[in-house]
Amino acid sequence: MRKPLPSWTDGPTSEAIVRFVRRVTNPASPMYVPPDERVAVFDSDGTLWCEQPASALAYFVMHRLRLCSAEDLPSDDAPLVQAAQRDDIEIFRALDLHRLSEVLLQANVGLTPEQFVAEAHEFLAQTVHPRFGFRLRDLTFRPMLELLAYLEAKSFRTFIVTGGGVELVRAASELLYGVPTERVAGATVDYRFERMDGKILVIRTRTLLGEPGEGEAKVRAIQHRIGRRPILAAGNSVGDREMLEYTSSGRQPSICLIIEHDDAEREYAYVSDSKRLSELAARNHWLTVSMRRDFRRIFDRLPRHSAVAGAGGISRQM
Repeated sequence: MRKPLPSWTDGPTSEAIVRFVRRVTNPASPMYVPPDERVAVFDSDGTLWCEQPASALAYFVMHRLRLCSAEDLPSDDAPLVQAAQRDDIEIFRALDLHRLSEVLLQANVGLTPEQFVAEAHEFLAQTVHPRFGFRLRDLTFRPMLELLAYLEAKSFRTFIVTGGGVELVRAASELLYGVPTERVAGATVDYRFERMDGKILVIRTRTLLGEPGEGEAKVRAIQHRIGRRPILAAGNSVGDREMLEYTSSGRQPSICLIIEHDDAEREYAYVSDSKRLSELAARNHWLTVSMRRDFRRIFDRLPRHSAVAGAGGISRQM
């Protein structure tokens, strides 16, 4: 019989996940959950794909600003255009989700959804990770993709809940994760309606609908977009706390996963506010997933590690 999660190590973590899924999908089980209530939510950066040395949103903002002139943007953004031209990722790493989302809005005003998706796909196809030596679109975590597919096969509906850059994730969610575009939740851009040459178009504006950010914002995004409390949630930082708490405090059986980045050789070793996150996981009986212990493999491809593992620059294939 084929293993449901072949890239996971045999052990308590993968066994707990499979056991939970079997119990909630077995009509004879006291933990049975009807298919329409089997909702699973996943953070994106750091949970489903690599977020080091900077988030994909930070790199994408820099990529888009390279195509702009300072005159196209508000005067406050002119230094960012200059930073993008010199590939200074540290400037963009320092920006919070609100600021990155704001700059992305300014840099993409006037694009149609189709044009934006094309830009996102080009970015993912041409941008090469500075340490691993392959394209950003190949940085998804193989074990997590298997978990998404396993849940879908068991009549779960899987959603991506992101704190920022929802438009980027939405544009690439099917390519990256196999999750349909309409199942990405978070703050989204507003559009204006136009008729042009006998066709109806929608055009990106400078207005954001909803609030970018983590914490409580993710719970509100779940209610606005999905309208049901999840029974499975996965995250990797304290910014996912409220989403996991919301999931684990419902009336249905639930399971929550914390992805722990503790594999400096195959990926990275880091946890923001690790002590607090560990305390939250223990107190709430969340399942800690160790990348070092629980993942047989991390990426589909074997990384080509650079001599300087922490390099922040990024290259582009043209």
